[in-house]
Amino acid sequence: MGAMSKFKKVFLSTCDIEGDVAQDLIQILLKKGMKVYQSPKPGGTQESDSRWKDWYEGGFTDTLRNVESFFIVLTHAWEQSTWMQFEATQAQKMFELGKIKNFCFFNPLKISVSVEGMKRFLKTEVFIKDFV
Repeated sequence: MGAMSKFKKVFLSTCDIEGDVAQDLIQILLKKGMKVYQSPKPGGTQESDSRWKDWYEGGFTDTLRNVESFFIVLTHAWEQSTWMQFEATQAQKMFELGKIKNFCFFNPLKISVSVEGMKRFLKTEVFIKDFV
C-alpha cells in the first residue's frame, strides 16, 4: 500500500478539476476508498458550481475541516490563480496548526513554477506510486 493510502479524506486543489490530470488522480483515490473533496469548477459563478456562493466567506474552510490531506494538482494556470493561492494559503495555515495531516503537490506534467509567492506551497511532491 502506498504512503498516501493512509489518508481517507483528501482535498484536491486545482483550477482544472475536469481536466485529465485531476480526473485520473480522482479515479485512483476513489479506487483506494478515499473520500475526495475538490475545488469548485472554474467560472466563479453559482451557475458553474453552487459552492461559489460562499467559497471565500467560509465554504472552503468548512470543507477543509473534513479532510486529512490537501493536494495541489498543478496545471499551467495554477501559479497565476488568486483562487489557487487562496486555497493553498488557507490549507497551509491549517496544516501548520495540525488540523490537516498532509500538505503536498502532484505535478505529473512537470510544470515549472516561476512565481515566487507560489513556490512556497511546493515542498512535498507526491507521485502515482505513492497511492498504489
